[in-house]
Amino acid sequence: MINTQHNDDMRQDVVDLVQDAIDRSESHNEIVSINFPGSSESLLELIHDLGDWDVDWVTEDDGDIDVWAAEPDTDDGMLWRLRVNCSE
Repeated sequence: MINTQHNDDMRQDVVDLVQDAIDRSESHNEIVSINFPGSSESLLELIHDLGDWDVDWVTEDDGDIDVWAAEPDTDDGMLWRLRVNCSE
């Protein structure tokens, strides 16, 4: 039997991890590095669920994902930027 409460708690921890990193990047105007317990596809899906940003990303030579966002339909520049090591 799957412990759905445990899975929900883990999911919320991951959401909080990414949201906290985005918030810090915005407030401190810096690149924030995190370890994400999932694939790059699940990371990008989560980021799209969290906000209405124009998101772009690239896989670096070391395998980390560099992901950043800007306000949709503006030239205001970057809102936040993360450097992410995905476990999958």
